[in-house]
Amino acid sequence: MFVALCGVLAFFIYISFAKVHSPFGIIETAPNAFLFAIAVSTIVFCIRRSMRVKQFFSIFILRAVALSISGYMAYALLWIVVANHKLYLISQMSTEELDVMYETLKHQPCDRYNAHLLAEISVKTNTSSKTLEKIAKNEGVCLVQAYALWSGFVSSGTGNYQGNPVKRLVAQNANTNAKTLEYLYSLKDFYITASVARNVNTPVKILEQIYREYGHNMGFDLAINPNTPAYILSALSDTDNQYVKEYIAKNPNTPPEIKKKVMEGLP
Repeated sequence: MFVALCGVLAFFIYISFAKVHSPFGIIETAPNAFLFAIAVSTIVFCIRRSMRVKQFFSIFILRAVALSISGYMAYALLWIVVANHKLYLISQMSTEELDVMYETLKHQPCDRYNAHLLAEISVKTNTSSKTLEKIAKNEGVCLVQAYALWSGFVSSGTGNYQGNPVKRLVAQNANTNAKTLEYLYSLKDFYITASVARNVNTPVKILEQIYREYGHNMGFDLAINPNTPAYILSALSDTDNQYVKEYIAKNPNTPPEIKKKVMEGLP
């Protein structure tokens, strides 16, 4: 019993010194705290039994392997429960509640838990354009690798996790206004720009600038946007990319002769 109490005490001491600031921060720190607790409890156990160093390491390794498996499984389960519960609450929030939630989150540390919450706010269809602008301009949103496990970002059709995921989600949101989209374009990030190119609220002058700067490298994204000028769609039709041709054929701004041409080339 004494050994177990020492382990529990060591666990909470580690958590307190880690200075975590969110529920996910505690969960993320738990595996290291767990190993620290195993080490402390093993040391106490060996001292009480007057064991030698060799015996200590043997016992420590056995305990670490056995308990780490169960510990990491518990860690994964806690992560899913805590994060998904909060994401569910955000999914039910009104526009006003989302505004308040962002104001709370912007003062929080930039960890994966808060990253997921920001991502959920950024992708919500009822998030206000004002809040989306604040998220886009918040330089604290530095969450590049936070979404490897977030299915919403995968299903958005991006296909990768390059660029700044939070700002890319803002650029994709239909509530993001032209001013914010112009700002996001000014960041000169290829992947954010791709999302800007798709947004129907992006001004035509920005779409033209994107085409001049990136050309066919941004063809797929420009072909999707129904506001892309006809001359750009005509130029983009000169491609072997079947997906680009398909969206050019669907675009309402595509001239009839160009639409006929690309449709003939489709399987």
